[in-house]
Amino acid sequence: MDKARMTSFGFLALLAFSIGSYAATRSTPVTVVNTDGEPVPVAAIDASAPVNACAILGPFSGAEQLIYSVPPDMALAIEYGAIDPVDTLDEGEFVQVQITTTAGGVEGVFFVGKVSGSEFTFGRDGRVLKIYADPGTDVVGGVGIRGYLGDVEICLSGRLSPVD
Repeated sequence: MDKARMTSFGFLALLAFSIGSYAATRSTPVTVVNTDGEPVPVAAIDASAPVNACAILGPFSGAEQLIYSVPPDMALAIEYGAIDPVDTLDEGEFVQVQITTTAGGVEGVFFVGKVSGSEFTFGRDGRVLKIYADPGTDVVGGVGIRGYLGDVEICLSGRLSPVD
């Protein structure tokens, strides 16, 4: 047998041996005893639920539109958003979107996105925002437009978390 074949054979034999021993260690049963005196610590699972919501904003759909109603037993954290003009913007035209929520009992208005020409931003001064909404409140979107006469779609995504 030449040196190249011996090296290949040796590598394959080593690989087969290591895979076999890894599989054997993974199939070993484990018994956990959870006594009152020494309980096994248990971490809570993430009970949050994903949310995706969209609305059409603009001069043909009304100044403000409901984007999402937060359920009464959940709180919402908005983590991402996107805005998309229905039509192409011409030079000098822009669309700016705002979101209004209530968090901690205080209403907040967030100017969250701007489209100008082919340039799009979502956030504030280049920073990504995380926006919160209290249980039982509404997330409302509004739009500021210069020169553009079309509607704008806004989509938000985030997570609902149960409140105590």
